[in-house]
Amino acid sequence: MNQSKVSIFDFSGIYDHEGFYREFKSPRFICLKDLPGTNCLCDDLAVEAIKKAVLAGDHDIEDVADGECSGDNGADADKNPGLPEKGIRFFDSGNYHYMSKILADFQDRPFNLIVYDHHPDMQPTSFGNILSCGSWVMDLLDTNKFIQKVVIIGAAEHLIREVDPSYLDRVTFLTHKESYEALDQDGGFADWDAATPVYLSIDKDVLDVAEITTNWDQGDMSVKDLYKQIEMIYNAYCVVATDVCGECAVDQEDCDVAQAAAVSSNINAGIYEIWRRCNK
Repeated sequence: MNQSKVSIFDFSGIYDHEGFYREFKSPRFICLKDLPGTNCLCDDLAVEAIKKAVLAGDHDIEDVADGECSGDNGADADKNPGLPEKGIRFFDSGNYHYMSKILADFQDRPFNLIVYDHHPDMQPTSFGNILSCGSWVMDLLDTNKFIQKVVIIGAAEHLIREVDPSYLDRVTFLTHKESYEALDQDGGFADWDAATPVYLSIDKDVLDVAEITTNWDQGDMSVKDLYKQIEMIYNAYCVVATDVCGECAVDQEDCDVAQAAAVSSNINAGIYEIWRRCNK
């Protein structure tokens, strides 16, 4: 597998503490630490700068020019050297999970979305019509003409109850046990066409606190179960893109950042290895 299909978007500097990517021959490392307007909320100027960064490939944010950019919904990912088809993307903590929306907007054909997350990420932003880590799934459903159906795995029950019911004809919530049963016994999710490509998004806050430390409240899934389900998804569907977030914060209180980052790095390496093996 060509390791140039690995993209790493560094917003906070947390990847300075991780080593999972250091043996890769040619990962696309995109430094966005100096880009304002990105922490939890992503303003319009930041969205445009990130799209430029995606299209440009490897660079620091200082190399991103001002102005409009391409990469809107409908762009051809196969012709985009900065976003290879069937690639895997890592992008920092859950504060930046809105990156899934930005990257999924490069898809140029109908697709379904599978999300592992302890949060539905379907709440309107309190600050107006602005993309956020807590709204991105809803924003994708509202604006992307290619998104078909969504399965969200591991979200907290009390947060699911807050989701606008008008979305529930396209969104299914499952516990990680229910998703395992669907993948193991039925070979996939009900009413899904196996021929429809899948975008897979993984926030590691779905995992139990005994397994990893993130900067958000967490679920109760095990790493072993997550690995197994990821492999089952790759075997059941054509996964056109995978993304991973859920690092700890670089300045997180009551946390040994070096230790937490080392654990998270090992999990990233495990996810990468499954992706590599299933995409030979």
